[in-house]
Amino acid sequence: MPVELERIRKLNGREERADRDYVLYWAQMNRRVDANHGLLRAVEIANRLQLPVLHYEGVTCSYPYANDREHTCMLQGVPETAKRLNKLGIGYVFYLRPNRDSPNDILYRLARNAAALVTDDYPTFIASQHNASVPAKLDIPYYVVDSSCIVPMSQLGRREFGAYTIRPKINRLLPQYLHAPGPVKVESKFTRVIPDFHVEVTVGSIPKLVATCEIDHSVGPSPSFDGGRLAAEKLLSFFLNENLKRFDRDRNKPAKHATSHMSPYLHFGQMSSLEIALAVREHALEHHVMADEYLEELIVRRELAFNYVRHVEQPDRLENLPNWALETMKQHTGDKRDAVDSTEQLA
Repeated sequence: MPVELERIRKLNGREERADRDYVLYWAQMNRRVDANHGLLRAVEIANRLQLPVLHYEGVTCSYPYANDREHTCMLQGVPETAKRLNKLGIGYVFYLRPNRDSPNDILYRLARNAAALVTDDYPTFIASQHNASVPAKLDIPYYVVDSSCIVPMSQLGRREFGAYTIRPKINRLLPQYLHAPGPVKVESKFTRVIPDFHVEVTVGSIPKLVATCEIDHSVGPSPSFDGGRLAAEKLLSFFLNENLKRFDRDRNKPAKHATSHMSPYLHFGQMSSLEIALAVREHALEHHVMADEYLEELIVRRELAFNYVRHVEQPDRLENLPNWALETMKQHTGDKRDAVDSTEQLA
C-alpha cells in the first residue's frame, strides 16, 4: 500500500538524481522503523530508482533545553533502530554532535550522494526550522512526510478552535487513515561503507556518550522510564492488559496510575499514535473493553494540538488563544489567588 499523497509535500523544485548512491531518509522527529510513513516514502522512491536507502538520525547538543534525560531517552532507542534497519537491508548513520564546535554539516555531506531526501513533516520545534531553511540549499528534492498524525494535517486546512469542531472532521476521515501502513521492503540492499562520523551506540556506552555532550547535566536520566522501541512496546502491552479497562474510571486520579504513559515515546517518535490506536482498538474489541475515552485523547485531542501549531505562526504566545479564552482571563484578572506552593511543598 503506497503512502497517501495527502501526507507528502515537496519543499523545493529540484529533480531526483538517479545517478547517485542512495535515497536518504532523515529521522528528525519520528525516530523509528515501524509505521513510519517517511521511511516508507523513501523506500518507494528508492525502489523506483533501483537504489538502496540510507537512514540518518542525529542528536545535537544545541536543541532547546538539551539535557541528560532527553539525550539518554533518544540514545536508548538507537541500538534497536540499528538492528531493525540492518535486518531490512537499510543503511544507518547515527551522529552525536557533542559540542558546538563539532561538525554541524553531516546532513549536507550525506545529501551530496543522495538521489532524494525524505524527512518528517513536523509543524514546530527545530524540525519546522530545518524544513524551512534546508531545502533551498540542496540540489535534490526535499520531501516532508506526515507520520505524526493519523489523519494527515493537510486534511484539516484551517485552524480549529476546540475538540468540538475538529472531532466530527477527524471521525469522518478516520476510516480512510486508521489502518496499518504497508511493510518496508527494499529491493536494493545498502552495502556501502558507513562514514566514519557514524557513532556506534550500545546500551552500556550511553552514559559515557551523554557525559561527553555540552548539555545541561543537572537533569539526570529518568529513574522510571527507559527510552527506545522495546521499552515502548513493553509499556503498551502492560497498558492494554492491565490499565485500559480502568482508564475511563481512573485516568484523572494520578495515584491510580491508570494512564498509558506513552507520551515520551510519542514525543520522541519511538512509537506512532497510529500503532497505539490500532492496538487499543483491537484489544478493546477482543476483550469487550470501552476505549472511546482513550482514543479521544490519543487522536482528537492530540491532533487538535498539531492543528494549532501548524496554523499559528507563534504558538507559544498568549495572544494566539481564542478570543473567548482571552476575554475570560481578562474578566478574572483581579480574582483572589491561593498562595503558590513551593516545589518542596508540592513534592
